[in-house]
Amino acid sequence: MIQIDETGLPLYALYNNWDIAKSVWTTGRYYRGLVIPAVNYLTKAINRETGLPISSFDLWEERKGVHTYSACTVYAGLKGACELSRSLGDYDNGNGWKDAADRIKESILERLYDDRLKRFRRSLDDPTLDSSVFAVWYFGILPPDDPRVVRTMEAIERELKRPSGGIARYLHDNYFGYMNSWIICTLWLSKWHSAVGNLNRALELLDWCATHAHPAGLMPEQVDDKGRPLSVLPLAWSHSAYVLAVLEYLQALEKRERNTCT
Repeated sequence: MIQIDETGLPLYALYNNWDIAKSVWTTGRYYRGLVIPAVNYLTKAINRETGLPISSFDLWEERKGVHTYSACTVYAGLKGACELSRSLGDYDNGNGWKDAADRIKESILERLYDDRLKRFRRSLDDPTLDSSVFAVWYFGILPPDDPRVVRTMEAIERELKRPSGGIARYLHDNYFGYMNSWIICTLWLSKWHSAVGNLNRALELLDWCATHAHPAGLMPEQVDDKGRPLSVLPLAWSHSAYVLAVLEYLQALEKRERNTCT
């Protein structure tokens, strides 16, 4: 039950550590033992026919396929690994890894965007609207204001919004009930609104997540249409996504205020 995103994301996380801390020591410590083996696997796991990663299980651990989210995380991992290699002077590997990332990006745009639906598909063989396709802008395939991203995110907000105000995982999800709101999916939408400058809407979604936390401050995995928490409580994924969404909102707010002053 391989999830290929779980190989791409650690590389992306290590790159983000480098981008913030600029610690050559940390990068060097993990370079040969983690980065090189992980990238070697990812580059070998690219299907020559499609230019996308091989079939694997999705982030929801439910279905096997060539998923948009998984492809985006592999792209982000390879691109991050390229920057890590360059920081250590390993330009030969870095250039090859960049080429692999660029091929995946091209294939994502060519094969996973649906011109008829005017949005990104969940996977190569599945057009279902899935909130995880936020990955297209979040992992750098396209900017958040690209028309293809805008149409996709607007479809998520329009078609996956639930009566309680949160966002469901995907159309016709039946896990623990019919299309429950998920904290992380609601936060992904909040992040996008922050990224494109819709800060009032971004804050509304952050407030919704805080309001639907347990009285002890713990965030659940899901919230039903009556506003009751369901499934895992607390869920670390919900909490970490909330922290990131708040930080990204504050960064966007600071940017707007700085631009207003100038």
